[in-house]
Amino acid sequence: MATLYPYDANAVLHDGTALTATGVGTVAYYDVGAAARFPAVAVAAITALDATTGNETYDLVIEGSTDTAFTTPVQLGSRVITATGRHTVLFDNDQAGTIYRYIRYKPVLAGTTPILTGIVYLAPLFPVA
Repeated sequence: MATLYPYDANAVLHDGTALTATGVGTVAYYDVGAAARFPAVAVAAITALDATTGNETYDLVIEGSTDTAFTTPVQLGSRVITATGRHTVLFDNDQAGTIYRYIRYKPVLAGTTPILTGIVYLAPLFPVA
């Protein structure tokens, strides 16, 4: 049985627009709040990806930063995918005692003709503390 994660429109990191190269989601970042720890899951409902040439790769990356410009982003979690469907990336914005207040989706696409389509949103695993 699949785990159900609540959908919150305020926690969307990508609206489902097709991506053809490495970049960031359509939402610049999610602000966790001052010094709040945020153990969460990024849920990616991938509806289409191109594997025509066979050399395309897709890595769903969640990054954190202490500033909105993502001057020195830190990878909080990632997952390589090869098919459509629902994929999850577990992460925690507390890394070695540093709280990364701002979180974004930064998929890494490679290959001849990568195309990735799907919505990505965050769901907290525990109440924010």
